[in-house]
Amino acid sequence: MARVLVPDDHASITQAVAAATPGDVVIVRAGTYVEDEIDLPTTGIGVRAEANARVVVDASAGAYAFKMQNTSWLRGLTILAGSSYGVRGQASTGSTYSVFDCTIVGGPIGISQLGTGSRVARCTVTDSTDTGIQWASTVTPVVESCVLYDIAGAYGIFGTTGTVAHCTVANSTFTNYGISVTSGTVRNCIAQDNTGRGIRAST
Repeated sequence: MARVLVPDDHASITQAVAAATPGDVVIVRAGTYVEDEIDLPTTGIGVRAEANARVVVDASAGAYAFKMQNTSWLRGLTILAGSSYGVRGQASTGSTYSVFDCTIVGGPIGISQLGTGSRVARCTVTDSTDTGIQWASTVTPVVESCVLYDIAGAYGIFGTTGTVAHCTVANSTFTNYGISVTSGTVRNCIAQDNTGRGIRAST
């Protein structure tokens, strides 16, 4: 495993992930990086902010910020979403990637195309115009300890199976539900101060 520093070793996150191999961690120093459609080229690559650094990835000029491969992960980034997504999986049916301690702002969808084994934890998603976090019907990710607010669209969190725990969805306007996991589990979640329906789950 190698540690790759941005901008020390590579001037951009895009260049750093293109050079990375499975198990490498790209560490990004404080600053705003105007980059979009960053495609992780292989599995098992991590991208994180340097400790105590504020790192903003401004992808507003593109379709998305990151396209993730299986077992890849993000931590500690603030992401200004593109015209379609903030973060998405490589496969339309879902990729097993994880997102920790990130803030996703804007875009129709904040985090999409999660896979079985994906985990989204301690993230904030705001200002989405469709859905904050979503995944395909056949996969079982875990979404926990997330806060979603100021979303104006269909759903806050939407999937068929999977687990949503300790999440709050607030101050939003939905045409459907704040949290909808029709064949999955929702526990210890709050939907408050929203327009639309609240929480739908099998358990």
